[in-house]
Parts: sequence; structure tokens; C-alpha cells
Amino acid sequence: MNKSAFLLFLVLIFFSCKKDESTYLDYPELEITTAPITKITQYSAVSGGEMNNITGKTIKYKGVCWNTSNNPTIEDSSQWSGSNPEDYVSTLTGLEENTTYYVRAYATYEVTEETSINKTVYGNELSFTTRSIIADSNIVEYISIDGGTFMMGSNDGNIDESPVHSVTISSFKMSKYEITNSQYCVFLNDVGCPSNGYYYDNTYGNVIYADVDVQRFQILYDYSSGKFIPKNGFDNYPVIHVSWYGANAFSIWAGGGRLPTEAEWEFAARGGNLSNNFIYAGSNTIAHVAWYWDNSNEEGNCNIISGHGTMEPGRKQANELGIYDLSGNVFEWCSDWYAEDYYENSPDINPQGPSEGTFRIIRGGSWHYDSSNCRVATRKNRWPDGRPSEYFDHVGFRPVLIE
Repeated sequence: MNKSAFLLFLVLIFFSCKKDESTYLDYPELEITTAPITKITQYSAVSGGEMNNITGKTIKYKGVCWNTSNNPTIEDSSQWSGSNPEDYVSTLTGLEENTTYYVRAYATYEVTEETSINKTVYGNELSFTTRSIIADSNIVEYISIDGGTFMMGSNDGNIDESPVHSVTISSFKMSKYEITNSQYCVFLNDVGCPSNGYYYDNTYGNVIYADVDVQRFQILYDYSSGKFIPKNGFDNYPVIHVSWYGANAFSIWAGGGRLPTEAEWEFAARGGNLSNNFIYAGSNTIAHVAWYWDNSNEEGNCNIISGHGTMEPGRKQANELGIYDLSGNVFEWCSDWYAEDYYENSPDINPQGPSEGTFRIIRGGSWHYDSSNCRVATRKNRWPDGRPSEYFDHVGFRPVLIE
């Protein structure tokens, strides 16, 4: 072969190889846009992708990938979201608090069936910072309540609600919303609560803060990261299966507060000095202000086995003071011991409840109860350690601060 023929042979080989490469790799790219990042907590966030599959090729994988460095790839942390060529949503989990992450949507498609060559395309990069303990330890939003005098109890309800008697309350602040799973998880992690949910409380000894053995419990322990994290999608739902000891400890931890006395709770539920003397906290029509048995399954809530369950706080009307869910959703722990006949000899000014007892007071009714148990005067009680567990899937709390 002469020199000219040899050069022509090399040129033919080069263009032949280039043609083969374009056959497999030069299809038009997928068009992917990374979805905005939402539902950012200490340990998770939600993103996704919007896909335009102009390749006409089979989508094998799609999802989001993230890292603490720019330009994350699927070799970094990633979440798979199926294989159909549609827009999608993915949850980023196992994150560290107060940390900046970079996120890109991705999709992998099969270039040719004959060669099984796959190609991954990435969308635009977005970033976000997870929430921190410092921010969330102050996330409890309080409403100031001026002190005043009101008539406590009811002569038309249960025997322990009578007699109606005059009580004077000093000014205080009350949480605007019931404490959520996300907030309670931050507390458990900050104090270093062990995985079994028991904690050595300086006042009460080794007591249960979190009932982790209950299947319906809305705080799940993430063993891989050694932290309590909310069940996916329930960050902002009221914490349940929380003992009186845990609720009390959280209240102290979150700004030096405490649980409300029974009298403070009822004064706030009635609307304080702005009271319109409603039956429920903010209305005489319970459905306007409360999640209770008749409506607690309206939206397909599935966090409770019965099909009924809690809802995100603040979705019903507030009462006269601007406080939400004092009737319904979850019962709320008060600081007092329970005594059926306490109203017969209750102090007139800032009553604190009996000096001792077996049960602690819970107030307000819940998703599990009918309307009569959601009245502002209704009194109930439970074991402070939160057992037996089946009675605590409707018990939560909110703290108060004393001015």
C-alpha cells in the first residue's frame, strides 16, 4: 500500500469511528429543570424535577442529587424517583442541621438498546440551608395574654367541672400553636435523649420523653444518623405520644417556660379579657375552630390507623386572642395534678392545682373525641408517663411564659 492510500485508509477509519460515536452519544439532551426547594427542616427538604424528554429514549432513572459542594452528581447523595418521563418530586433525607446543600435534578436515559449505553443529564443547580437548633429553639411563637378575672368551670357539664367559681389570673404568654414533631425532635436531639426515648430528668429521674415503641408515633428515630427525625410529611403536625415529663422539659428548654396551669389554660381558651363566652375556643360552632371525631378524617389523614388523626396546627379559626386549636386536634398537658373535687376549694388567685396526685390534667379535646369533650370547660386526666400508649395518640401540649 502506497503512502497516499494509507493516509486515505486512516481518514476513513477516523470518520467511521466518529460516525459510530455520534450514533450512540449525540442525541439531543434531555431538558431538566430543578424544582424549587420546599419543606426545609433541620434534616430534610423537598425538591424534584421538570422533564422534557425530547430524546424519545427510555428513561431508566430520575431524581435529585445533592452535596455540600457545587455540582452534585449521582455519585453523591441521591434520591431515585422512578423511571417514567414525567415531572417528579423527591425528598432529601439524612441532612445535617444548619448546613448549606447544593441540589440538581437528574435523569438517566438509555442511548441504544443494542449497546446499553446510558447517559445522565443534570438540571440547573439550586442551594438551600437547613434549619438550625438555635433558630428552632426560639421558634415557639407566643401570644401575650393580659391578666384578668373570669368564671371558671361549668354547671352543665361533668361533675368535676363544678362549681363555677371566680378565678383571677396574672398576665402570661401562651404558644400560638401546639408544639410540632419538628420542634420536639430538635429538643430531643439538643438534650441528647437516647434512642429508647428515656432521659434522666434532673427533677424526676429516669423518665420517658418519647414513646418510640409505638407504631403510630410521629417521631421516628433515624439510627443511621443518630437523631430523632419527624416522619416524612409530618414535620408540622402536633407531637403526640409525648409524656407529661417530656412536655414539661420542653417547656423549660424553650426559653425557660413551663406548662400552663389548668386555670391559665381555660382563661386563654375562653379568650381572656376578650372572651365572647363561646362553648369552644373561638366559636359556638365546633367545626369552625376544631378538628374532632366528626371531621378528623376529611382529608384522608393516614397517620392514625383508624383513618382519623391530627392535622397541621393553625388551619382552623383562631380564638379571640389569636390562639389556634385550643379546642380539638390534640389534648394539651397542663402542669396541675388532677382531683375531681378541686373546684370546691380552689384558690381565687392563680390556682396551681392539688399538691399531689396520680394523674396530670389534659385539656381541650382532640381528633379522637366528640364535640362535648372539646368544650373549654372539659377536664380530663392521664398518667404523666404517657402509658398505656394507646391512650396517647391524641395528647400533645403547648408551653407558656410568665412575664
